[in-house]
Amino acid sequence: MKKTIVGIIICTLLIAAAVLPVAGTENYNTTKLENHFLGTTEQGSTTSDGDWWPMFRHDPGNTGCSSSLAPNMNQLSWQQNIGDDIYSGVPIVVDDKLYISTNWYYDTIEPPSPPEMTKTLIPEKKPSLFKILEDTTAQKEEYFGGVYCLNADTGAPLWNYQMFAPNDPAVIDGKVYVTDFGIYSYYSSLYCLDASTGSKIWQKPMNDWVVSSTIVADDKIYLGCLDYYSLSGTLECLDLNGNDIWTYTLPPNESIWFTSPAVCDGRVYFIGMDIYSYYFSTLYCLDAGTGQYLWSQPLFSWWFYGFGSSSPVCNDGKVYVSDLDIYSYFGYLKCFDAVTGSQLWSYNIGWSFSTPAVCDDSVFATAFDLYSYYSWIYRIDVTTGALIWKAPLPISGYFLSSGSPVVADNKIYVSPSGYYYSSNELYCLDADDGGLIWSYTFDYPTLSSPSIADGRVYMADWMGNIYAFGYRNEPPSTPYINGPPNGKAGKPYDYTFKSTDPDGDDVYYFIYWGDGTMETWNGPNPSGEEITLSHTWDEKGTYNISAKAKDIYNSESDWGILEVTMPLNKILADSTIVQIFEKLAQRFPLLARIFYFIRPCGNIFLV
Repeated sequence: MKKTIVGIIICTLLIAAAVLPVAGTENYNTTKLENHFLGTTEQGSTTSDGDWWPMFRHDPGNTGCSSSLAPNMNQLSWQQNIGDDIYSGVPIVVDDKLYISTNWYYDTIEPPSPPEMTKTLIPEKKPSLFKILEDTTAQKEEYFGGVYCLNADTGAPLWNYQMFAPNDPAVIDGKVYVTDFGIYSYYSSLYCLDASTGSKIWQKPMNDWVVSSTIVADDKIYLGCLDYYSLSGTLECLDLNGNDIWTYTLPPNESIWFTSPAVCDGRVYFIGMDIYSYYFSTLYCLDAGTGQYLWSQPLFSWWFYGFGSSSPVCNDGKVYVSDLDIYSYFGYLKCFDAVTGSQLWSYNIGWSFSTPAVCDDSVFATAFDLYSYYSWIYRIDVTTGALIWKAPLPISGYFLSSGSPVVADNKIYVSPSGYYYSSNELYCLDADDGGLIWSYTFDYPTLSSPSIADGRVYMADWMGNIYAFGYRNEPPSTPYINGPPNGKAGKPYDYTFKSTDPDGDDVYYFIYWGDGTMETWNGPNPSGEEITLSHTWDEKGTYNISAKAKDIYNSESDWGILEVTMPLNKILADSTIVQIFEKLAQRFPLLARIFYFIRPCGNIFLV
């Protein structure tokens, strides 16, 4: 009896082995093949062109690093004017749609005289913070902004939602989460909009003025806030329905000033600034789920000279911040242990107001050298803090260092700007050495930073122009498979495969023969030209030949499938299993008859 059960189990196992792939179950097979044979793409790699840019710096950690492909030339795909000014709004790109907030209109504030190198840079008379807030919130009477949605592929307008001064949104699961400052009430509201139509789903009044981009992580919304009247700062955490989860109140005289939190591995990091000194600040770490204080580290941050401040970046157990020592004229890029807060390394990079980018094993930062008046970009090893290279930015200007770099496809994109001067240039640099690959001059200056998604770079200028560079890399067509649909086991047969790439790129073929053997990325082969491969099936049965094509940029097609049948008489290769069934058949004649009728399941007996 036990042997009978063993026989049935073995037959069942043979059935399971024979059904990969099975005709009529293409979706199942596609997932199975991709997961088992092809593996998955790790975050931070540059092998896909489908990575989106759903929030301020691409992800909750503010890394500014995308796994998307990125353009090698300044080919303008499209340009669109939204009809409103855009100040520091960052393009957000998700599911072939681009979202952008007009952001803040900053009234003219006269900058202080350029400091002399022989004198301290600390101004003798500090302006009132209330005066700064008054000037910051001063708006043109006719000015109203909003959130705009465009087709990311063509630039065609889709919808807009009128607001006064919205911050950068986050787009998650078909919803747009964005805050708007009510200029007449001096309080903000958090909105949830439908990403497809722009219709309002809900609105949540806030008790403070939200002065950060919207960051969403693990179904929670994180917002840096400022009480306009008491100047006290808070970090707010809400769920995706706008319900309060927790609030962390900063110590007296500390506030958050246009700097965004970063969230990684269950912890949230943000910078609080001393409202009276203008220079002292603190890096905080809280439990992201409860708001419990975990640790803090003192910093310098000369936020008074710019409307935007550097935000922290967290990734792979480390936190990176720009630290500016106003007394020594030196600025540093610092790295802290994300769990304990202990400093791991520090590198002198000059004066930096930008948020660094962290990609793979490197951190990229821009800074201004007070002595040479040059702005530089640095690539630093994330583990040791050692300099890999530094290169001058192609343009120079006073305090021209606040452009936050972004990285994708081994390229760096940065638009230098600063309090004294905003450029209208976008630069693409080689991540290997900082060399210039291409540049583009916008129609007007910009305070925005680039976004990278689905093979394109997006950027906005002051006058409401949005620019898209590069073109979408289309995947090859589903491979056509041609060859004999049936034959005899043990005999080789030729099959041809053909896929055409819309961009004319060479293609590679991944072929699974249905019997456990495969051809792994055969190529490169010219687009549209057939390749011929031979294969032999040792056992009789029905098999699915499955083939997928990818181009030289790793954009992959769907699976093509051809069913073939080998109705032949051949004993199973595993002689041990055959002997078991022969003995069972001798002892149990009835069982032999049963196996005769179900023999196609395992191709066990001679026919």
